[in-house]
Amino acid sequence: MAQITVFHTSDIHNKLKTADFERVGRVKASVPGALLFDSGDAIWSGNIYWRIGGEPILKDMSAVPYDAMCVGNREYHLLKIGMDSKISCADFPILSANLRAKGDIVPESVPYVSFEREGVKITVVGFTVPCVTEEMFVEKLASYYFEKPIPAAEEIVPKLRADCDLLIALTHIGIGKDRELAKKTDIDIIFGGHTHTVTPEPEFVSGTYILHSDCHGKFLRKTVIDTDSPNLIASTELIPLKETK
Repeated sequence: MAQITVFHTSDIHNKLKTADFERVGRVKASVPGALLFDSGDAIWSGNIYWRIGGEPILKDMSAVPYDAMCVGNREYHLLKIGMDSKISCADFPILSANLRAKGDIVPESVPYVSFEREGVKITVVGFTVPCVTEEMFVEKLASYYFEKPIPAAEEIVPKLRADCDLLIALTHIGIGKDRELAKKTDIDIIFGGHTHTVTPEPEFVSGTYILHSDCHGKFLRKTVIDTDSPNLIASTELIPLKETK
């Protein structure tokens, strides 16, 4: 029986301290081979400005370590200098399959990343809420823009599906769009964010499980996946995660 443990956070908005991430690290380390993901909006910076020298919270997340994170609207900046600065302190993959770079710019993010656990190939793909699209006037000034996430998913998911055993989406598009994504693509599990939603139990939509883990560092979600079971998710729980005094 192949059991894989995934931990998940979302929409932290710089509300966790170093001591909190040290606790996350201990919890993750207690489960050998566990994966830890975040669905975006972890940082302090807004959409216009950025912190010179990068975001310290991404250093804390790297130290845990996190294994991947979806680009949230907070991590995005329309200029390369801004986005590079925002995510410069992350030593783990930053994902968005619908982010597009213009000209010869090479984005710091990647569409997806793959892992192997217990002989199971796991592919994790990211989708982000469009902050700037080709239809917007500001796109003319931008280094990056977004395609709509659902059409982008319909294009890439069949290619990824053919080459993995377990397909996970890390999304920052909101729970309504996650339900649409589940209906239109063949993804096994969506770990979502953006709407600051909590799903104590997984939603099951068109064969896809959807889980949201709230916001502001309230919870660390632990999900045990049994790839040999038709139900796939053996268990899931929300672990309260408060600042260590």
